Amino acid sequence: MESAAVPTPGIQAAAGPETGDKGLKKNAIGFVSSVVIGVASTAPGYSLAATLGFVAAVVALGSPAILLISFIPMFLVAGGYYYMNKADPDCGTSFSWVTKAMGPQLGWIAGWAIVVADIVVMANLAQIAGLYTFELFGLHGLAESTVAVTAVGVIWIVIMTANRARSIVIITGRLRRNSTHGPSGKATSAPTAGPTADSADTSAGLACSTRTAISGNAPNPSPEP
Repeated sequence: MESAAVPTPGIQAAAGPETGDKGLKKNAIGFVSSVVIGVASTAPGYSLAATLGFVAAVVALGSPAILLISFIPMFLVAGGYYYMNKADPDCGTSFSWVTKAMGPQLGWIAGWAIVVADIVVMANLAQIAGLYTFELFGLHGLAESTVAVTAVGVIWIVIMTANRARSIVIITGRLRRNSTHGPSGKATSAPTAGPTADSADTSAGLACSTRTAISGNAPNPSPEP
């Protein structure tokens, strides 16, 4: 009679990092990191440099009111992202959410709208970076040259792209090391059997002997002297 496998108490598999349904590590980004990412994404300095002049030219003294009114849709969008991330965390954000709610066609449009917006914004930000680089060093003549400003803007794009690529390589390497060796840098291995496992094996043997005796296949015990 075959005995069923008896689970060994006291030995558990090493618990990995807590992750969500899509493999995203929970609580990986704290409040400070979120603030840094949010400020970097909105880029208030660039935004003011790119828009404040046009706003003042159009509405003049009404600029503060325009800025306050423009905060309302931004606040609503931020609130929408907050609650959507709580309900369905997904790196695809708008693309994934719109696809699930309204279909793949609108999701595709939402995804490409973000890509196009990023390309247009990057070109604009590069022009501002080139312009104010010359202004920082007092090179006002070069700041008025479209070719010079464009060249410096392209250089800034190359620098930032190289920086992001290097960061991705470093972070990916750290994640691979953590998955193989653990956060401490030591190689992780399966837990070894200790005294608890020995006692569990003894208990399993006794249980197996008991089942065998009940089934009638056990040999007659010899009397002890």
